[in-house]
Amino acid sequence: MVWDKLTDWIADPHLEKENIDKYLEILCQLRGILVIDDFLHEERAHSLRLALEGDIVFEQKYSLLKKGERVSKRVSKEEWLSSCKTERFFTHLEAVGPKPGKEFSVQFLNHLIFCKILGSSAFCNYFGRVCGRSLSGLQRINGKILKKEHFLLPHSDNLPGRALCATYYLSIDWKKEYGGELYLYDTGKVESIIDPLFNRLVLFNPSQSSVHGVGPMNLEVSDWSRYNYSFWFGQQDDSE
Repeated sequence: MVWDKLTDWIADPHLEKENIDKYLEILCQLRGILVIDDFLHEERAHSLRLALEGDIVFEQKYSLLKKGERVSKRVSKEEWLSSCKTERFFTHLEAVGPKPGKEFSVQFLNHLIFCKILGSSAFCNYFGRVCGRSLSGLQRINGKILKKEHFLLPHSDNLPGRALCATYYLSIDWKKEYGGELYLYDTGKVESIIDPLFNRLVLFNPSQSSVHGVGPMNLEVSDWSRYNYSFWFGQQDDSE
């Protein structure tokens, strides 16, 4: 594919061997969490932001996570509202397609390409070098918006076959009072907080101890939205 060249997307410093080796060292730690700022070329990042802000249709999604279960279940709004509040896992807006008339906009096409190239061999090899694993491909990617009524409860992404988790932020003009940070937990307590800054990529290993969630969105903030992509890579089977 001519459009999956790493140099066309990823900012030059993050392709240097010295930095990739540093990223690998961080992610190989027991609770390795890697934060990469200015990850994509700025024009690519702004194009993706504009797509999420104006060219894409979003639908409200709801999910439940019942006690003792590892995998959440997407449900209707009615089932979600009638459930026990402790089982309400998340609610957010999720990208489902282009707005009418935006099917061939530059921003929407950039969004489509981004979602596709993350699963290409070039990008899988790159992220495999960063995390020190052989990745089988992209398992899933979601474009999301979180507003003041949305949330994501603490959880682990440690599912069978999952090798690497990522969150890529695209909101601009974030302020501390807006909330919506990435919270990382250790033994039930907040261990660290990562701000959702524009063009910031966060990578972490999906271990049982890597519990994370989204900090409360400030109910007093009515016009700020948290734009991000969440995506996950699978582990390549060594027997293949």
